[in-house]
Amino acid sequence: MDEKRIVDFPYEFEELDDNEVQNFYSGVKADYITVGPKKYFMTTGYLSAAAKIYNFPVKSEDTFIVTFPKSGTTMTQELVWLLCNNLDYERAKSINLSERSPFLEISTLFSFEDFPMTEEEKQKFVKSQIPTTHEDIEKMPSPRFIKTHLPLSLLPPYLLDTTKVVYVARDPRDVAVSFYKFQKFLRILTPDKEFKQYWKFFLRNHIPWTPYFDNVLEAWEQRNHPNMLFLFYEDMVKDLPGTVRLVANFYNKSLSEEQVNELADHLRFDNFKQNKSVNMEDMKDLGIFTSDGAFIRKGKPGGWRKYFDEEMAAEAEEWIAKHLRDTDFRFPHLDISEYYNDNERIASANRLLVLTKLLCCEVVLLSILFVAMDKKRIENFPYDFEELDPQENEEITNCIRGYKEEFIRVGPKKYFVQKRYVSVAAAIYNFPLRSDDTYVITFTKSGTTLTQELVWLICNNLDYEKAASTILNKRFPFLEVAALVPAEELSYISEDQKKVIKQRLMPNTIKEITEMASPRFIKSHMPMSLLPPSLLDKTKVVYMMRDPRDVAVSYYHHLKLMKQMKPDKEFKPFWNYFVSDNIFWAPFFDHVLEAWEKRNHPNMLFLIYEDVIKDMPGTVRRVADFFGKTISDEQVNKLADHLGFDNFKKNKSVNMEHLQESGVFTSEGAFIRKGQPGEWREYFDEEMTAQAEEWIAKNLRGTDLRLPNC
Repeated sequence: MDEKRIVDFPYEFEELDDNEVQNFYSGVKADYITVGPKKYFMTTGYLSAAAKIYNFPVKSEDTFIVTFPKSGTTMTQELVWLLCNNLDYERAKSINLSERSPFLEISTLFSFEDFPMTEEEKQKFVKSQIPTTHEDIEKMPSPRFIKTHLPLSLLPPYLLDTTKVVYVARDPRDVAVSFYKFQKFLRILTPDKEFKQYWKFFLRNHIPWTPYFDNVLEAWEQRNHPNMLFLFYEDMVKDLPGTVRLVANFYNKSLSEEQVNELADHLRFDNFKQNKSVNMEDMKDLGIFTSDGAFIRKGKPGGWRKYFDEEMAAEAEEWIAKHLRDTDFRFPHLDISEYYNDNERIASANRLLVLTKLLCCEVVLLSILFVAMDKKRIENFPYDFEELDPQENEEITNCIRGYKEEFIRVGPKKYFVQKRYVSVAAAIYNFPLRSDDTYVITFTKSGTTLTQELVWLICNNLDYEKAASTILNKRFPFLEVAALVPAEELSYISEDQKKVIKQRLMPNTIKEITEMASPRFIKSHMPMSLLPPSLLDKTKVVYMMRDPRDVAVSYYHHLKLMKQMKPDKEFKPFWNYFVSDNIFWAPFFDHVLEAWEKRNHPNMLFLIYEDVIKDMPGTVRRVADFFGKTISDEQVNKLADHLGFDNFKKNKSVNMEHLQESGVFTSEGAFIRKGQPGEWREYFDEEMTAQAEEWIAKNLRGTDLRLPNC
C-alpha cells in the first residue's frame, strides 16, 4: 500500500484493502485507513477532518476528556461537567450530554444516511447530536468540554500546554467486550458476528482507534504533566467518592462531604443508567440503535470472563504482558508480575501450545516459544538483551575500537552498549534515589560537561574556588563509568596510567556513588528507560540535546582522543555506524525522544545545546529558576563568562588535560575541543548531507520535536 499525506497534518496514511475487514463490518458501509507510524485504525471519513482536528484552536478554559472507546467516557464527561458547572444537576438533566460535552470526531465515523431513517428521524438525530462537526464545536462558547477517542498524537500538539485533559484507561478485555456489544447495538456489526472473531480483530488492531496500548501509553507518558489527570476505570468504580475528590482537586474545586456523596450517588450505575440525558434511549426510537441492549450497559469490571474461553484468556494474558513488559504502566487491579518470570512465561506459552495443537497450529506457537526461550535477561531488570553475532561484533570493533570489545543491544529500542553493561544494568535501574539528587543526562558529546559545571555552580552558591580545586568527575561523577572505562582491561595503557584513570574518575563505581554525601550530582548517558523508573518523580533531571551531526563529529574526535578508535579511521565510516545505531547509547533519536516526551514534568528541564551557546546568560537564568535560585545580573554574567568557550577550555577542573599529560589520552586534540554549532558542515560531503537530512526527517516525522536550524 502506498503511503499518502494530508495537507497541514504531519502523518501519512495508508488505505486498507482488506475484504475480511469490510465483510466483518458489514452493518454500515465504510472504507478504512491506518494513520501515522503507529497505524491507528480509522474510517476514511477521518481524512477530511484530520488536519482540522490536529490544528484545532484550543482555549485555555477547555477540557478534553480523552479515552479509548468504552473505558468509562460517559461517566467521566458527566463527572467533569458537573464539577465545573457548580453541580448544576437541573441543567445537566435538561440538556443531552452530547450537547454539553460533544464528540470531536463524530462526523468522521459514519454518515447517518446509512441508517434506515425517515427525513424527520434524520433531523431529530442531527438535532440530538448538535454540535456534530468540529466546526460546530469550535464555535461553542467557553468553557468547552470536548470528548474524543483519538490518541494524543492525533490531537493538537500544544493541547496539554494549553488546557486540561482527563484520560481514563480500562482493562482492554472489558473494553473489547463492551465495544463489541456497542457496535452491535449501533448496527455496525450484524447480529451474526461472534465475540471471538471480534477479539481477533481487536488484537490485530482492526478495530477503530486501535492499537489499544499505543493509545493508552501516549497518555500514560504524559501523566505527570500538570494539565493531565490520568484515571483508571476500575479505581473509579471501586471508589466513586474518592474519584470525585480527585477530579475536584484537579480543577481546584472545594466540595463538602455531602456534595461529594451526592455526586457519587448520581454517578452510580443504577442511577446513571436511568439518566435520560446520558443513556441515549432516544436513539432506539430513531432506529440508530437496536431495540435490545443499552448504551449504559453493565460497567462491571471483570465481565470479560464470561466471554473468554481458556484459549482466549491465555492469549490475552500474553498480549497484555507483551505490551507492558518494557513500560512502567500497570493496571492497578491486575498483578502481571508473573508474566515477567521466564519460567512462568514459558509455562504460559506451553499452556497455549497445548490448546493450539488441538487446532493444528502448533508450528506457529512453537516459533513463539523458541523466541521467548532464546531471550537473555538480567535479574531485577525488565529488559532483554541480545548479543551481536561474532562477525558484526568484529566489524564494529575494527572500526571504533583500538582493542577487543564485545557489544550488546538492550531492550525493545535496542540500545547499543558494551557487554560489560550487563554487570551493572540492574544496579543502575534500581539505583537508590534521594530527593535532593540532580541528574544531568545527555547523549554523549551533547554539552554534558558544560551542563554539569553550570548546574553544580548554581546549586553550590557559585563556589568557584571549590569548583576549581575539585575536578568535575569527583563533584559530578559518571554513573556508568565503571562498566564503560574499566582501566584494568585496557591493554594499551601502562599500570601507572591505570592508576591515574582510577584516581581521576573517582568515585568510579555505583557503590561509591551510592555512598556519596547529599546533595549528589550525577551524570549519565543512559536513556531514561534504562535509569530508575521513579527518577523524575523523586529528583530533578536536566537533559541536553544537540544536533546529531555535530554530536557525531565530536564523538568521532573524542574516541580518537581516548585511543578508543584507531588513528587511521576516517569520519565517513564512523557516520555510517552512527546512523545505523552501532555507536554507544544509540539509537540517538530514541534516546532524545524519551526525554523530550517528559519535558513537561515539573522535575525535567530540557535544554538544546545550540540555544545554550547562543544565549548563555539566558540559559543561566533558566537553570537558576529551575532550581529555585535567585541570582543577580552580575552573577549571571560572571557565570556565563566562566562557561564561555575560551575560559572553559582552560579550566583544569573540567578539561581533563591531566589524562593527556599522563598519556591516557593522545597528545593531539582536546577534551574541550571546539563546541561550535554547525561544525559538521566541514566533515559532510553532499551525499552524507542528503543522507543526514533524510535520516533526521524520518526520525522526527510524527513527533513535535524539531532540531534548531533544521
